[in-house]
Amino acid sequence: METFSRPIATGFDLKLFWERSVCNAVAVGIIASRLRHTFPAEAFTAGLLQDIGSLFLAQYFPAEYSGVIGMARALNVHPAVAERESRASTTRR
Repeated sequence: METFSRPIATGFDLKLFWERSVCNAVAVGIIASRLRHTFPAEAFTAGLLQDIGSLFLAQYFPAEYSGVIGMARALNVHPAVAERESRASTTRR
């Protein structure tokens, strides 16, 4: 994880991000296998990458995404929900 050379958003837990991503991938892979899905490896990959946008935002827009993380914690919601709220309030102005 030290290989990320860009500054990352304050409050963004990179270790937790990857832990959740791997857990999602394993769970989706198991579900796909049990359902006899034809492409369990693709399901695993989709589970691994399903929240990759938050990593992008944390790295390429750290100041803005720090605000989203703070809002998510204050509202006790997932950052994606806080992000939608943030965008909605910006467009209402």
